[in-house]
Amino acid sequence: MDHLINSLTRLSTHAALPVEPKSGQLVKGEVIQSLQDNKVVVNMGKKSVEAIVNQPLIKGSSYLFQVEQVEPALVLRTVSLSEAQPDQLDLVSLLKQIGVKENKDNLSLMKAIVDLKVPLHKKDLAQAFKLIQSSAMFGP
Repeated sequence: MDHLINSLTRLSTHAALPVEPKSGQLVKGEVIQSLQDNKVVVNMGKKSVEAIVNQPLIKGSSYLFQVEQVEPALVLRTVSLSEAQPDQLDLVSLLKQIGVKENKDNLSLMKAIVDLKVPLHKKDLAQAFKLIQSSAMFGP
């Protein structure tokens, strides 16, 4: 499991991925400014964007969002809240949403993926966990 996390970290530091949200993706962001009418400015890695959100959020807190719409305005649905601890996302809830069993390895991998701020679709995330679990059955 550690080699997967190390590989993801290496990949994210070498590949300068532009943050161009696409509908359905999961993205991690920090609310840096609250505006009127459920609008916020969210820092998503190397880029700050204005977005419409589905609920009031706390400035300075990090959240995991699902991109619902890109045009004409960016609309984000909050998937995981971090109100209690700004750097801690509800990984258990996220694993349940994609149908993955909660265990130490799955939580570690999910945390690494979220920390890397790599935008992914839920179905791709679920498929990745299925591949990892099936390869673990045949591993050493």
